[in-house]
Amino acid sequence: MNDDPLERQIEAARQRLTSLKQRADAFPQEQALLEDILAALNTSLEELHAATEALRQQNEQLTAVRQQVEAERHRYMELFDQAPDGCLVTDPDGVIQEANLAAGALLEIPTNELVGQPVVSFVAQEDRPAFHRRLIRLQQLLRTQNWEVRLQRRNGLTFSAVIDVAGTRDRASKLAGLRWIIRDVTERRSLEARLLQSQKLESIGQLAGGVAHDFNNILTVIQGHASLLEAKQGLPPNLASHANQIVLAAERAANLTRQLLTFSRRQVIHPKNLDLSEVIGNMTKMLQRILGEDISLQVNFTSNLPLIYADAGMLEQVLLNLAVNSRDSMPKGGRLMINVSTVTMDTTYPGEEPEAASGEWVRLRVIDTGCGIPPEHLPHIFEPFFTTKDVGKGTGLGLATVYGIVKQHQGWITVASEAGKGTTFQIFLPSAGKRDALTEATSSEQEVRGGAETILLVEDEPDVRELAR
Repeated sequence: MNDDPLERQIEAARQRLTSLKQRADAFPQEQALLEDILAALNTSLEELHAATEALRQQNEQLTAVRQQVEAERHRYMELFDQAPDGCLVTDPDGVIQEANLAAGALLEIPTNELVGQPVVSFVAQEDRPAFHRRLIRLQQLLRTQNWEVRLQRRNGLTFSAVIDVAGTRDRASKLAGLRWIIRDVTERRSLEARLLQSQKLESIGQLAGGVAHDFNNILTVIQGHASLLEAKQGLPPNLASHANQIVLAAERAANLTRQLLTFSRRQVIHPKNLDLSEVIGNMTKMLQRILGEDISLQVNFTSNLPLIYADAGMLEQVLLNLAVNSRDSMPKGGRLMINVSTVTMDTTYPGEEPEAASGEWVRLRVIDTGCGIPPEHLPHIFEPFFTTKDVGKGTGLGLATVYGIVKQHQGWITVASEAGKGTTFQIFLPSAGKRDALTEATSSEQEVRGGAETILLVEDEPDVRELAR
């Protein structure tokens, strides 16, 4: 039975026509006229039936098209919401009409609350004038644009973002809307800044190493001749005093050049397998004396630390320099904490720190509760001769020496500081293996033969060769 109302009406009309034809048989004189009328009506009914069938087929086709469009719209929204970057659809003036989940996450606002908001309202206040100019230029040129701006989240914090924005046209080739893709590049910019700073320190190190090497040759000549003069018998007291002052000044200058050579990683090291916790433990009493009574020292070690392949004397220098730096940041007292632990880096971590690498590392953390380091000084603290201390209270080579020693041991160093709350230095040194690998090389003393040998001295500096004769 057909449930179509129109089909039922047609069928009922056919039945009435049949009934009329049967009644017309009773009036022979009018039968021909009635048959013509009935034939015409029957033809109309057939045409109506055909039109109804055509409409039904068209309706089925439209229903199928509508379902296909809805499925495509659903797939589009799935792709739209699953996109890793923030995506916005706006009108020509930048008022948001659609936003995906990533855009809501970037701005920390639900997507339904983004709709109706102008994009410029999420731009940092100081970047808005430039943003307006770029938007006007986009509306005029209708070309895809790439911008970098600072966007502001709901909590007021800003982040660096790269925006790709393109216009869409209507049939009249007029601007109909804008499509926005937003990427958070804060981490990438931070990584680029760290890499640039590392390259800068590398260049400074090469320059400092070359200068220190040449300067060291000059100091060798000064110190050597002054020592010979000082050792000369019968030298008048005033001249002996002058010679002694030259020797002392040359020794201080030589110490500076050694620190520069350490920063540039040209200082000779004598590494061996050692336990970092033992190195720190041996220095605890000396560090406490350096810190003074107003600063408490806390030392914590993780059990079963792996060994490191390092120069113990240089590591002591690192600890000493960091402790002195922390002490000077706490003139009214405070707390210095030294922690040692093991960290295993996976393959994803190196992307966060340009100098990191996957594997097992021993991490040394030196934390103080001092005055902190101003943000504008942080990029420069490892540069040679950079210091914020008063004249005569520091050479600016302490942290530069720490940096050079860590790099020479194939490690890396990070610093985090907040004004008024303190500073944290983290040093990562590669693990050399388990504790049972700790072996001390035994050296057997041998009798040194000699007495009539000729010594060959190879030196490219003429003044130093002359001094050695």
